[in-house]
Amino acid sequence: MSEYRRALEHAGRHFPPPYDALSRLRRRRERKGLRRRIVAGATALVIAAGGTGVALVALGRFEPRSGRPDASNVASLRLAWTAKAEGTARVAAVGNRVYVGAEDGNLYAFVATCGTDGVQCRPLWVGHTGLSIGSSPVVSDGIVFVAAATPRRQGNVFAFPASCGAGGGTCRPLWRGLLDVMVDASPTVTVAADTVYVASDPGSVSAFPAKCRTDGGICLPNSRVQAVLQESFPAPPVVLDGRLYVVDSDRRLRAYAAGCERGECHPPLWSASLGPLVPSGLAAADGLLFVTSSDPERSSGQVRAFRASCGLEGATCEPAWTATTRGPVDAAPVAAEGRLFVADATTIYAFPTSCGHRGPTCDPMWTAALPTVTGLSAAPGGLLFAASADGSLSAFDATCRRDPRCRPLWTWEAGTSALTPPSVTQQAVSVGSAQGRVFVFRLPG
Repeated sequence: MSEYRRALEHAGRHFPPPYDALSRLRRRRERKGLRRRIVAGATALVIAAGGTGVALVALGRFEPRSGRPDASNVASLRLAWTAKAEGTARVAAVGNRVYVGAEDGNLYAFVATCGTDGVQCRPLWVGHTGLSIGSSPVVSDGIVFVAAATPRRQGNVFAFPASCGAGGGTCRPLWRGLLDVMVDASPTVTVAADTVYVASDPGSVSAFPAKCRTDGGICLPNSRVQAVLQESFPAPPVVLDGRLYVVDSDRRLRAYAAGCERGECHPPLWSASLGPLVPSGLAAADGLLFVTSSDPERSSGQVRAFRASCGLEGATCEPAWTATTRGPVDAAPVAAEGRLFVADATTIYAFPTSCGHRGPTCDPMWTAALPTVTGLSAAPGGLLFAASADGSLSAFDATCRRDPRCRPLWTWEAGTSALTPPSVTQQAVSVGSAQGRVFVFRLPG
């Protein structure tokens, strides 16, 4: 190349060139060097992107990967589609389905991927109850359970097949369970070990076989369970390791042995006093039972953790640890991945479930300022979603990276009335509202 350059320079002194060969040569070299730098830089960006949940498209344009929301990509959540029901709507998302129980008495089933860009979706199928649905549906082993009632009338629990149909048709229940009490509020459903527990206020926790029948007929609860648990409850029961735990009207937490659904509930294995406070929620995880309570006089709240293996033969148990919140606790607590999440009127608290190893009093790992939380949901990707009465939905890093004052990674404003507890899957984030709206969010792509 140097000999060629010298020849050109020698010739150029005697014969003017028809074009600037040297300039063209320089530009060619510059373009080749630029291409090398672009390729090297793009390769480095692709390698870096692999650990951050983003993909490189068209040399420099970034798009978030579709899939499960986590701390690295939750800021890219977008409203995918909406739906409309009558009255307050409560959601439960499982796999590629979103189920909505509404006060209009209908259970709606939607495909989680039914739309994009905020379009309004039509239901895959609709199940009619003829009553008001005031609690979230529960899905277990291909069956969707929902409790419905009208005040001062007999409550019911309905079992619908999850694979009911398509095209917006009507779905008929597999069976309908009757609660032989008059209810004041909508019952709630808990499913465990092929048994459906239905709690109603005032009066009872009833147990039904999950696969009672398939012909749409009526099922009756086990009468002995009905009689033994004929006590008002402030929170739905929970089942942990085959045992049934109930908070009753005496403000006591009671543990019943496995087989309770067959009427072998009395006496309880153990019980624990919850003191003068008013219980508001019950959760179970990591071999512990967590009870949240409120003190209306002091406008404060309390969390008590009891070991599930607390005692036998009617023993009275003491809490493994306790914690205090600055305000009354109304939203149900959520336990996931070694943490207990609790919300009062102004703050979310994250406690380690293993707090008792450090002493009888537990301090939160982190807190987050968020007013009037109506529901919490822990997501598989290490996120905590919180719905509020002001119509906002927020996402937090469940670990909060050891920051004692946690800030949301993502917030969306509905601009409507209060939201109901959210439901999160690997495909979508779903939430309902008091105005009957349903909002479903997905990552782009």
